[in-house]
Amino acid sequence: MFQRNDDHPEKVKRLLGEIPRRLIIAGTVVIAVIIACLIAALVLIPHPESNEGYSIIKHILIN
Repeated sequence: MFQRNDDHPEKVKRLLGEIPRRLIIAGTVVIAVIIACLIAALVLIPHPESNEGYSIIKHILIN
């Protein structure tokens, strides 16, 4: 069957053994930006059923 080949150079073993730090930071930044955009949308976009022009978050908190 399948046999594992451990004849890789040390550099390759280190690369395969850990998640790159830049990838973790980039993923965290992307998620933070998405959440910030959603919060901004809640605060800035007016609720369609509000006659006073309340934002969606104000409409949720008041009602």
